[in-house]
Amino acid sequence: MDSGASEHVIPPSTVDHIRLDDGPKKGCEYEVADGGAIENFGERRCLVADEYSNTINRIDLQVTDVHKPLLSVAKMIDAGKRVVFDAKGSYVEDAHTRERIPLERKGASTNSNSGRNSILPRINLRVLPGRDSFQFQSRKTG
Repeated sequence: MDSGASEHVIPPSTVDHIRLDDGPKKGCEYEVADGGAIENFGERRCLVADEYSNTINRIDLQVTDVHKPLLSVAKMIDAGKRVVFDAKGSYVEDAHTRERIPLERKGASTNSNSGRNSILPRINLRVLPGRDSFQFQSRKTG
C-alpha cells in the first residue's frame, strides 16, 4: 500500500497468467521516489477477493518495473474505500458497507535514511477464478 502512488502497480512477473492488455496508460512513465522514471508496459485486469470477506472487486493493475506489487491509496479512495493508518490498528473500509479489511505493519524502521524501510501494510488478494494469490506487502531492505 502506497500513499504516494498514483496507480496500483505490479512487476511483470506477478499474475503473469492474466493477459497483459495495452490499456490506456501503456507507454507512459511514472516518477519513482529517487527521481527516476519507469515505463508502463500495460495492465492486467483482475477480479480479486480479499482474505477477510466475500467481497469481489475488479482491479486494474499497471505493469511496470517495480520490485513488489503496490496498491495506490488514492485509487482506493477513488473506488469508495477509506484507508486508515493508525498505531492501534490500520484498515481499509468500504464507504458503503463499512466492512473493514485489517492491514498489518511490515518493514517498520525508525532509523533508516534509505526511504526503503517505510511502514507499509500488507493485504493478501486472491485472483479469481483460480487459486493463485499474491501479496501486496513491503519488505525490509537495507
